[in-house]
Amino acid sequence: MICGGCRLLLNTDCSLHCHTCDINYHYECLNINKEQFVSLSKEFRSSWTCPACVNVTRRIKTNLSTPVRHNQVPSMEQSMDLSCEILNKSDAHTPSDSVSIEKFNELLNNINLWRNDMKSNIMSIRDEIKNDMNTNFMSIREEIKNTLSDIQSEIKSLREEHATLRQNVSNINIELTSIQNSIQFQSDEHGTLKQRVDEIARVASEQTDKC
Repeated sequence: MICGGCRLLLNTDCSLHCHTCDINYHYECLNINKEQFVSLSKEFRSSWTCPACVNVTRRIKTNLSTPVRHNQVPSMEQSMDLSCEILNKSDAHTPSDSVSIEKFNELLNNINLWRNDMKSNIMSIRDEIKNDMNTNFMSIREEIKNTLSDIQSEIKSLREEHATLRQNVSNINIELTSIQNSIQFQSDEHGTLKQRVDEIARVASEQTDKC
């Protein structure tokens, strides 16, 4: 909520509320101290009218006397000025306002510190996630690399084994061909030998018949 006098933030517990324009004012901006403010009755506060509403023809920068609109008002309330003297916004910085501004600045500083801490934490978490991802990626890549190397070695071994088997099959085929040729040769030799034996037997038979 903004003060109608100094245009600064205010606490409703330390302000007077105008029932005409519905605007709140710091009690300091009305030229009264805290003791006087505390002594104001509820009736007076509920019926209080700000200086601007009392005399709309006067400017805020002038002293405006506030008439009391209650039949029974304590003498202390009658003696109060309750005028609104605002020459400059910087002039309205009373101790209470200064405290409020200091608290506001402190709050801003705390927010900035919190924001910086959050930013730092986010950066730290991001770096940690990035490092973890890089580590996991390197580990996965190394694992894939090792797996591919093992697969390549296995493929190479299978190729070598396949080549050896092909060579063995080729050697077996050569041996089979050689055996087949040898069998054929022996078969031919056996046929020739049989013919010779038969020829010798025939000749021997003829010689026997002649005798």
